[in-house]
This record gives sequence, structure tokens and C-alpha cells, in this order.
Amino acid sequence: MAERQLVAPPPGIEIDPLYMKVHEGHYGLTGYEITVFERTDVREDSPVPAVLFKGGWGDAGAVSCIPLAMVAAERFGRAATVGNRRLALWNPRTAIAVANTGKVRSQAMYAGMQVVMGRGSRHVIFAGQSLGGVTATEAARFVIEELPEDKQPEKIGVYTMDSPGMYGDIPSEMGVAESLAGLIAGMHRDLKEIPQPGNWLRRKMFERVSARELGYFAGECVGLVHVDASDDIAFLEAKNVSHGRTFHSKDVIPRIHDPSAVVYEGHHAAGLLRPVELINTMAAGQLREYADAA
Repeated sequence: MAERQLVAPPPGIEIDPLYMKVHEGHYGLTGYEITVFERTDVREDSPVPAVLFKGGWGDAGAVSCIPLAMVAAERFGRAATVGNRRLALWNPRTAIAVANTGKVRSQAMYAGMQVVMGRGSRHVIFAGQSLGGVTATEAARFVIEELPEDKQPEKIGVYTMDSPGMYGDIPSEMGVAESLAGLIAGMHRDLKEIPQPGNWLRRKMFERVSARELGYFAGECVGLVHVDASDDIAFLEAKNVSHGRTFHSKDVIPRIHDPSAVVYEGHHAAGLLRPVELINTMAAGQLREYADAA
């Protein structure tokens, strides 16, 4: 396995270089690629907390969450992006994976949890942007509901960013196609208004798109017809798992008045391009013991 290498943050992200190490493997219906970022003063087996980030629709590799993960690693010590590596087209299980894209996403997050726990972390935050927030919520419930306590992190949290279905199913009057068109238009505005690291993110996203993703894109679109994470959230809160929620004021994601949620200015990609805001909110909630570290 590759050694840790020192990597610089994207342009516009004002933090020191971090160590990076990529962990690859297979679990269930997916291959995974967990890219772990660590502060240079953190040992490979250090028990610092870890934040796992999953990207939104169409972002199998969680490339969009790299700025978030790097800022979180600089703040807390360790963070990772959770990527899915697709099965080969000729693999007979590919059709099953495409039909179960939500499960495939969650399986990668479970693998990410195993990786960071293997590196010493006992406090794990499942975090996701857009559809990734639904995945993070589902993955946290799976860990608590299905794994024996000695296989779980000692402490679990969930943090979602501009995620649908947090308060129930998406209103039927806004169709999937209309919603996705609004998301893309809003993201374009954010990328234009925040050129650093917006230009970097635009290049990174397009260079990872392949024809093999088309089936998974379609599967995720079908899954977006009905998105309701409210039952999972109620389950987690009953287990005293903190579930932080952030949104952006100009986004098309439906939400209700929620005094516990934090709302920032911007569209659907603003949080990806201004990660310090969201990590500060995480520090004040899911990782409040580190709130004075800034």
C-alpha cells in the first residue's frame, strides 16, 4: 500500500499541506477508494476524530468534498473522502449494483469507517453533501443497528449539507428533472462567483466522469424520486446521535423552519467552495470539544 504523501490544498483553501494516503478495496457490491487526509503532527495510528465525506449525485469519487475533507483534517486531525470504484461492465453483479445505488453508496461509507478506525480514530462523523447527506444518515443507522458495540466507533455523529429528504419526502410538485436543473444552475453560479477553488473543482469533476457512470447516474436519479431520511434521523436522535444540518439560502433543496439547522448564503455548491463555514459549524456541534481549536 502507498505511503503517506504530502499534498497541498486546492487554490483558495488557506491551510498548510497535509499528509494523504489512499486505501482501496472491495466491500459488498462496490469497490472503494478512501482518501485519508491527516495533519502533519498526527501519527498514522493517532486516536484523533475522523470525518468521512460523501459527495452528491454523480460524484462517485467524492471529488467535490476534497476541500471540506482537507479543512476538516487541518482542524480535527483526520478526515477522508469516500469514493466508490465501479465494478467492471462485464461483471454480472454490475446490474445489481446499478439497481441498488443507495446501498452501494452506504457500503463505501462503512468501508471508510473501517479504514479510519484502523488508523486509530474512535470518534467518527458521517458527513455528506446533497445526496451524500442521505447516504451518511443511512450509513450511521446501519452501523448502530447492525454492528455489535465492540465493532462500532465509541462515538458517532452525522452532518449533512444541502441534503434532500431531511424532513420527509421531497414535495411531489417539484419533479426530479426540474430539481436537478435547478441544482446545476445554482452550482454554476457558485462556481462562477467563487472562482477559487471553483475553477479547480470544475476541472476535477469533469476529469473523473466516464461512460461507465451513466448507469449509476440513472439509478441515482430514480432514487431521487422519493427521498425521505426523516425516519433514519429520528432513529439516530433516539440513540443520542447528534445530527447536524446545514443549508444554503438560494438552493432549491426543500426545507422547513428548523431552529437547529444553520443556513448560509449561496446556492448548492457554496459549501463545497467555502468549507471553513461548514467545518466551523461542525466544530460547534458534532465536534464541539474542538470548537476552540480554530
